[in-house]
Amino acid sequence: MQTNRFVPIILMMLCLHVATSCENDDTPSIEPAEESYADSLLVRTVLDGLYTKGVPALHLYSDDNDGIPAAWESYLSGLFKSEATEGFYPDLTDRQLSSPSVRELSSSIYARCFDGIEAADSIVSLLPDTPGLSLSERARLAGEAKFFRALNRFYLIRAFGGYPNKRTDTSFLKPEAAFSVVEKDLLDAVATLPEKGFVENHMHVTAYAARTLLAEVYLSMSGKPLGKDRYRQAAELLRPVIHSGKHRLEKNGALESLSAFNVLRTTPTSDEYLYVAFGESGHSLASFAFPRKAREWEQLKTDVAFNAFEPTRTFMRCYEDNDLRGKDRQFFHTFLKIKDDGKTVFELFNPAPYFWISENADPQEPARQAVGIYRYSEVLLMASEAIVQSEGVTAEAVSYLAQVRSRATEADEGKMQQALMSLSVEDFLHQIWLERLRELPFEMKQLTDINRTGYFPESRNDTLIFVPYHNAAVTGERQGVSQGLYLPHPARSSPGQE
Repeated sequence: MQTNRFVPIILMMLCLHVATSCENDDTPSIEPAEESYADSLLVRTVLDGLYTKGVPALHLYSDDNDGIPAAWESYLSGLFKSEATEGFYPDLTDRQLSSPSVRELSSSIYARCFDGIEAADSIVSLLPDTPGLSLSERARLAGEAKFFRALNRFYLIRAFGGYPNKRTDTSFLKPEAAFSVVEKDLLDAVATLPEKGFVENHMHVTAYAARTLLAEVYLSMSGKPLGKDRYRQAAELLRPVIHSGKHRLEKNGALESLSAFNVLRTTPTSDEYLYVAFGESGHSLASFAFPRKAREWEQLKTDVAFNAFEPTRTFMRCYEDNDLRGKDRQFFHTFLKIKDDGKTVFELFNPAPYFWISENADPQEPARQAVGIYRYSEVLLMASEAIVQSEGVTAEAVSYLAQVRSRATEADEGKMQQALMSLSVEDFLHQIWLERLRELPFEMKQLTDINRTGYFPESRNDTLIFVPYHNAAVTGERQGVSQGLYLPHPARSSPGQE
């Protein structure tokens, strides 16, 4: 694995390499050329622009007032809070989904995703006539574009329950048709992208990333509201990723400060990452990893905004006492040591995202971001769920869940597997969903999991359990799981308009 001293160099190279910056909200969609790209160099430059458009841009972007727009799912789930006092956050927590601020958020997400979709459309349509490319190169580049087209369309499904054929269309595709389009693109991407690790492939998406995305699509298709059983296909997609040896779980060091989670925090080149979004933004995510009052702390020496991703007490109950992920300075932190006139003073605060703080950040430079989109731990958890749903509680499914859990608890993996093997399918699924909450807070898929499973995590007697969503004691307006809880459909906008 690469050491941390190489990370700033890699980030700088990638930021110079990409064609656009995520901080530019007014970047127009790439318009198709009349016939074809002039040469292979131009098409590769345009293709690199996909890495900072659409969904990658959503994950990289931050705002002075709203904080982290990509966290809308976590807010709407009720499991995370923000210190933002204006914008969409207060309305999301109150389920005021028709408010102007939420509709503005919807329009922004919609426009960004269609920026990515239309850019990918251009590449796919013009590649066949672009000179200087072999057939295999055309197929690989088209597969890369189709990966991003599918990624953006799938995000629209997560946000709105579907999407239209074109940006300006007023009617959305039916769920089965919407998923079918995404599936076709990803099957092509799996067949044409290289079977390499992400770093090995020079930070470009691979067949393993495409398999992971398609497996997630199949899990969503299998759940609510579509109810198509694609669990077996999801498992078949993920097994080659697991058996390839290209990706692995990061190991814990001897000290908690050298835990796997702290390595992942500072090392986007870790082999655990299947896909990392890179880019620049006006604000580092670390600006939203401290409480608002931290602006007064001289030790930070930077303009701190506010805590934009505070886990609720309900969420934090998913971590047991021996779970490393729930301890301070792993995923979250609750104090900062400050020296005052020779005395050590500790400033205490509610949990905030320690995972967003990089030791390599320079407050004097533009914020170079690296946001993990897919990790190997999620591959293991998806595979475990797909296998249990299609084959029952097998040793393979148990092993995948136990690998993720034992890393965080350092419990005996063999004994853990014995205990898990005795569970019913329903109880085992609840354990997987619980592990997804514990392991994947910053992937911000809490609402997607609630919508597809129909179950909501609820705290009872200081323990987190899963209850049918329509029985959950959630705040604000309830919506039946048959419809799901989504953002409102946005007002249509012209290309590139936010």
